[in-house]
Amino acid sequence: MDRANFSLTLDLERTGLKNAIRERLLGGILGKRPIRAELYKLNVYGEGSFFKAHKDTPRGGRMFGSLVIVYSTPHQGGSLLIRKGGQEWVFDLTQAISGRDSPQIGYIALYSDVEHEVALVTAGYRVTVTYNLYIDDSPVLPAYHGQIPSVTKVQSELKGLLEDPEFLKEGANIGFGLSFRYPVESCIGGHMKLRHLDNCLKGIDGEIMQTMKGLSLKPKLWMLMNVDYEKLICPEVPYYDPEDFSDSEVSSLSDTLQAEFGAKTISDSNIHWVTNPQPEYADEDAFAAYGNEAQLIHVYRNLVMIVPIGPPGARSTEFIDK
Repeated sequence: MDRANFSLTLDLERTGLKNAIRERLLGGILGKRPIRAELYKLNVYGEGSFFKAHKDTPRGGRMFGSLVIVYSTPHQGGSLLIRKGGQEWVFDLTQAISGRDSPQIGYIALYSDVEHEVALVTAGYRVTVTYNLYIDDSPVLPAYHGQIPSVTKVQSELKGLLEDPEFLKEGANIGFGLSFRYPVESCIGGHMKLRHLDNCLKGIDGEIMQTMKGLSLKPKLWMLMNVDYEKLICPEVPYYDPEDFSDSEVSSLSDTLQAEFGAKTISDSNIHWVTNPQPEYADEDAFAAYGNEAQLIHVYRNLVMIVPIGPPGARSTEFIDK
């Protein structure tokens, strides 16, 4: 049931859930940023109901997660299954809150690009309310200089390396395949500049970005693409019709990406990957979406972060072509 057709007595602002979710899901300096919870749907699963594995449909570049409130209605089955990186977690929120003297609700917040499903309900009714979670509009964040242990340790160790004149004496690019996928605009014939996502990264991705900025480095988001046997990185997400480029015109596609979208060809020798990247395939369908509802406004994409590190005395630099 869509939000226009029901109302709640639950006051989410007074529960303190937003603060807990923000600090757990965003991390680093982003964990202090305002977020917005938008009421989305009321779901009632009766006996025999389930929801197949899916990722939540992205509804904007600032959407980072979903909040599911589970009411203590009597039912059996209906566990929530979450999968990422070859691992699976099973949450039976009703069982966790059963047997309490006072009224209880269960909740779980998850990143919107993480696959999840609702197992078969075998009896009763499973009742949930879902919210879409967004990073609220705010000015660009400053570089991180705080005291969050995980960030401080990495920043301190990397700072020591950068001060070592023997470290990367000729300069180099280091790269990170991001841990999460991000919603980007999908517009045939258009494009989206990835720098708009700098302050919308989640978890460890956001911590790495802010740590690098705190060291006066210039981390940048790119889309890594395979074009036949060639690898390119692009600072934008380009949209084109793959049918415009036949197999004999792969070089034309590569040239177009470089000339019109600022793409660069790369090799294993000019980027040192700290975490492995997941490339997109530029010669396949650029418009496929994977969400719980069909739509083409935003789609999830794999992105990478590349941090150019110049030679001693000039560590802060742009992408190093070699």
